[in-house]
Amino acid sequence: MDRIPSLKGLQYFEVVSRHMSFTLAADELFVTQAAISQQIRNLEEQLGFKLFIRSTRQLHLTDNAERLLPHVRKGFAEIRKGLDKVSSRQYDYLNISILPSFAARWLVPRLGRFSINYPEIEVRLLPSIGLVDFQKENIDLAVRFGMGKYPGLYSEKLMDEYAFPVCSPELMSHGKGLGSVADLINFPLLQDSGPGVLTWRDWLQWAGSPDLDVRYGVQISDASLLLEAAKDGQGVALGRASLVQRELEQGSLIKLFDIELASSFSYFLVMPQRSMNHGAAQKFADWLRQECKQSYRVDIPESSLSEPLE
Repeated sequence: MDRIPSLKGLQYFEVVSRHMSFTLAADELFVTQAAISQQIRNLEEQLGFKLFIRSTRQLHLTDNAERLLPHVRKGFAEIRKGLDKVSSRQYDYLNISILPSFAARWLVPRLGRFSINYPEIEVRLLPSIGLVDFQKENIDLAVRFGMGKYPGLYSEKLMDEYAFPVCSPELMSHGKGLGSVADLINFPLLQDSGPGVLTWRDWLQWAGSPDLDVRYGVQISDASLLLEAAKDGQGVALGRASLVQRELEQGSLIKLFDIELASSFSYFLVMPQRSMNHGAAQKFADWLRQECKQSYRVDIPESSLSEPLE
């Protein structure tokens, strides 16, 4: 059969088959019994065969109807499934690309507050250090650590970053103290080797000791792993303020000096044009701004378009 029969007729056929009663089918569909009979007759004419054998007190499916019924039910089940996905749930989830270290140490501990305020929005975190191709990937917004230059995208500075030396309490208790910057020569310096981060050379220059003969320990490209190494007493790390706050509050790491070096990189909210009118994305962006205002060392956010949106 080239042409698909009437969907209304197939719907009536499925309901009648479920109840095996024209009367009950009419009650479910809020139509008259005559309307049910007319739709079934029209469908039988389109199909070219009978669907029901009518006796005095009972209906029976014909052999052809028995073979057709499972496919009709499966078809309507798929239609309902598709409608459930698009009706009233178009913008109830968010795909967010975010740096793994920032997600683990800053965002995830706070994310429960967003879920309480917006239980209807499902957040899907996609940790990644790579740039997002918003045209090819199903990403609604991203949080990036950089200069804010993201061509063709909306970018908004969320939070500045600062670095300072941290170490474990156990390392502090060793015989050689850490009372001054010069004492750093007695301990290995752990270095975050990720892109755009501040180095020990930068911090020592800022601290007025650029020629200090320090020895470097392991280099780690993930800030979370770097802090774990510092907690294990493997050396002194140059901690990023936004990522080390929880360890400082818990006492698993200690801030050594009050000399803080501002990074040239900041955290930015980055969105494509389609997310600017995306209700869930805007709710998350508003919440993110408020959380950043309450966080460590925050400037007033600045927003910009790196280039005109196409």
